[in-house]
Amino acid sequence: RQTTIEGTFADGLLHGEGTMHFAARGDLFQGRFTKGERKTGTMWFSTGAVYSGEWRGESMHGKGLMWYPDGTFFAGTYSASLRQGPGTAIFPDGCEFTGDFVQDVRHGNGVLRMPDGRVAVGLWSRGSRLVTGYIGEWNGRDAISGVGRALYADGSVYEGMWKDGRRDGFGFLAVRRRADGSS
Repeated sequence: RQTTIEGTFADGLLHGEGTMHFAARGDLFQGRFTKGERKTGTMWFSTGAVYSGEWRGESMHGKGLMWYPDGTFFAGTYSASLRQGPGTAIFPDGCEFTGDFVQDVRHGNGVLRMPDGRVAVGLWSRGSRLVTGYIGEWNGRDAISGVGRALYADGSVYEGMWKDGRRDGFGFLAVRRRADGSS
């Protein structure tokens, strides 16, 4: 099984519009190349996923759109083929998350909108929501900034200064103690 390449070549390298069919994996890429490297285009994966956007070499890198086989859709930025930075994910159940991603998971500021109209705004860490409630100032980009109060899932409360979704400056943190006395 081999890779089949069609397109325009310059100095022996694919340069301009081209198509690559990866027979061993069953994937197909169609897009624009510069000196043999993918720059922009669409990859149809044998898994049923489809990515359309920017590339750096063999990796999805930059702005892109991804349709996953389970029905999830993502629009945002990628780094080394992982969701990284701002983006929006729409899930098959109708939930929509807009916020920050780090190494392919929700991490940082985010807004989760549910099909029934409920909205969860807060901070996320490694895919889980940390802040269950927030009252305060925003920077206009869905990020907590200024003076505010956050209630965390473990019952802790922080009231004070925030900058770009992080506690920053003067503030008070009340940590809820567990039944065994630990915090």
